[in-house]
Amino acid sequence: MNYDEILTLLPTFQQKLSVLGFALGGIALVVWMVWRRRIREEHALLWFMGLIGGVVIVWCDPLLAFGSSVLGISLPANALLLVAMFFLYCICLWLTSVASRNKRQLERLIIHISIANTQIAELRARSGVAATGESHAS
Repeated sequence: MNYDEILTLLPTFQQKLSVLGFALGGIALVVWMVWRRRIREEHALLWFMGLIGGVVIVWCDPLLAFGSSVLGISLPANALLLVAMFFLYCICLWLTSVASRNKRQLERLIIHISIANTQIAELRARSGVAATGESHAS
């Protein structure tokens, strides 16, 4: 399909309003989740960028038509789906890296706690304090 044929298949005004409504609902959900401390601000920023980017792509007809023609996709809705899937893939990849970093940090903390507990047990054994933490009464 050429660029002119793609222009005839762009989303209608009603579809654009639907996307805008879903994006506003998504933004409200993200704000609520940040307010309730369910997600962190840097994660919310990523979702805001994705939601706003999706609205911009849908409402800017030349951008959507150009993206569809560059990707070689005849239906702009399919191009939107591809962009959304790529965005979600990037978020999953980023969250996987965050989870991996947290796992490594947790492993280091476990090692430090184990070393500290061993040192505390050795100090207690040297000072004659029972392992349960009870001290000698005078």
